[in-house]
Amino acid sequence: MRKIRTKKVTNEEYDAIVKAAEPWTILGVEKDSLPQCIQGYPPEKIHMIAASGSVIPIDTEYGKEVGGIDVFRNAEDDPVNFNKDHYVIVLDSRTNEKRLFGPIRDSEHWIDSIPSRFDDIEVIIRINRDDCQKKQ
Repeated sequence: MRKIRTKKVTNEEYDAIVKAAEPWTILGVEKDSLPQCIQGYPPEKIHMIAASGSVIPIDTEYGKEVGGIDVFRNAEDDPVNFNKDHYVIVLDSRTNEKRLFGPIRDSEHWIDSIPSRFDDIEVIIRINRDDCQKKQ
């Protein structure tokens, strides 16, 4: 099993996901609005990015989960249409920091079509990177 990386998520990056909608509502996200630590995806590879979260954590195998990000990539070299990288945002209750775990290869990593729960995504999240840079 491969090791899952963990990176810090700033409050501004997290707030852009959580405060944009009702808890755990799936939102469309622009690449520039991803947490800085996962912005390395080449634009031509990205098909869709979705995120959701809540200020009320749920217990998962990774800890107190407060958000998640799914990056659907065009799978040009695979026998499927898409690869999904899933990231989990976990709250560290000791430090109140948010940590990003991933990419996680779940049961939807290799898929031919985007799951129907993503059909009605309308909201696009965009945060001002300049503001994040100043506040870090």
